Amino acid sequence: MRERLRQTLVGLPGPQFEQVVWSCQPPGGAISGPSASQATRAEELLRWLESPEGHGLETLQGVLELLGPEAVWWTGVTGAMPNQQWSAPPHSISQPEVDRLVEVLLKCRHAIRDPSLSPIKNRLPESIRTTVKAGGNLREAVAELVDSSLAYPSGLEALLQAVRFYENGSYAYLELEALIRNLLRQPG
Repeated sequence: MRERLRQTLVGLPGPQFEQVVWSCQPPGGAISGPSASQATRAEELLRWLESPEGHGLETLQGVLELLGPEAVWWTGVTGAMPNQQWSAPPHSISQPEVDRLVEVLLKCRHAIRDPSLSPIKNRLPESIRTTVKAGGNLREAVAELVDSSLAYPSGLEALLQAVRFYENGSYAYLELEALIRNLLRQPG
């Protein structure tokens, strides 16, 4: 299993590999920076996951499964690894999907506390943060936050990372992460 995981990690496109590393949450210094080869970084990630401080290989399997069928660990058997990048232009996300995203964000009670959304907005890139208009009630504010995030190529990823700071590990965050990963995999 370890070798299949290593092969899968090495075969991932760079952005997906970075997302896997980010999702596994290794401590600073456990994994070399992006200037190191992906093979080196994959081995370091596996070693850290297997260490007493790591989260185990099962965590990596779960992360890869969230990425969908193009990245699940057993694809290493066939060697098939589509070179799919995560990107979802705003026009490819339907209104019902936006509404679902708002509903799931509203479950993130640690991150989404009041209509000002200050904690989340302060963790977003300035380009997104400055476009979020004040909403009247919490639902309207969250809808505005989603709309502003969708206006930027990496907006949903930035939103997910901001929410993760407050919600990491909560059921609401896991639901949000799965939803956003699914939305980002959809063809434009």
